[in-house]
Amino acid sequence: MTTLRRCAVSLSALGLLALVPAVADAKTVTVRSSGLTASLKIGDRLVVSVAENPSTGYGWKTTARPSFLRQLSSTYKATPVDPGVVGGGGRRIITFKATKKGSGSLKLVYRRSFAPDAGDTRFTVRVTVR
Repeated sequence: MTTLRRCAVSLSALGLLALVPAVADAKTVTVRSSGLTASLKIGDRLVVSVAENPSTGYGWKTTARPSFLRQLSSTYKATPVDPGVVGGGGRRIITFKATKKGSGSLKLVYRRSFAPDAGDTRFTVRVTVR
């Protein structure tokens, strides 16, 4: 490929990239972030990534969510295990979007739905959107 043609291809690619809107920033929090503050801008995403093992009956539930955070998704990703192994855990990934300015607490609890408040693990992160 000639130098002139490479330049034309590069300029074309740059032109196309300029048309792609900027992706909002994402901030990931884990159980270790409990008690801390996550600072976001409007449009940013807050990703909560926590260990979960549904085979034990336990799961993460949101117990308090500020109105300025909209939940976009909640998915479970199992950790790969050898064939025939049961009871393996994974991660719960919950994604929120900051929709307006505000400050408040996002609270989750890890519990069995059939035995609430039996040694539950709690997770709280303060969220500020500017």
